[in-house]
Amino acid sequence: MWQAYYRIEPWGVWRDNLHAGIIASAVYAANANGPASINPTKFILDTTPTPESTMDETERAFLNLCISMGGKLVKPNVDNR
Repeated sequence: MWQAYYRIEPWGVWRDNLHAGIIASAVYAANANGPASINPTKFILDTTPTPESTMDETERAFLNLCISMGGKLVKPNVDNR
């Protein structure tokens, strides 16, 4: 039964990100000089790992995301082993 409901009214993280993308697209269009629009899906963060991405790249991307959201990089204390 829930599968039928999902086909009518999808939910979940991807759908939530799409809602945020729609808002971001509207804000962009309202502030653009002249006629401009961006597809809302361009604002969705793709977290799907690619085969060629390494763990180092993934960690760096995650750290950059955290820092861009106001997080701080704290080095672990290795003396307390």
